[in-house]
Amino acid sequence: MASDRLRQRLSGRSEIVGEIGQRVSLEATGKHFRCACPRHDAPTPPLYVHPDRGIFTCFGCGFTGDLVELIAGLDHVSVAEAPT
Repeated sequence: MASDRLRQRLSGRSEIVGEIGQRVSLEATGKHFRCACPRHDAPTPPLYVHPDRGIFTCFGCGFTGDLVELIAGLDHVSVAEAPT
């Protein structure tokens, strides 16, 4: 499955920041980063990227997951359709 290949290729703590940073503008906030959520508009960036855990969380809508889920959300496709 494409999402499994992507997870294997991008496993690790720093890759999530590099991959997401190529798609959206990330703002450093201490040891985390934040950006706009692809699922909704908000006046401040509610989506936080946690490179130490390789995950993200949107505190506006509850959207959470790993890099594959975020790429799928940014590209507006299913996890299975996320690019590898």
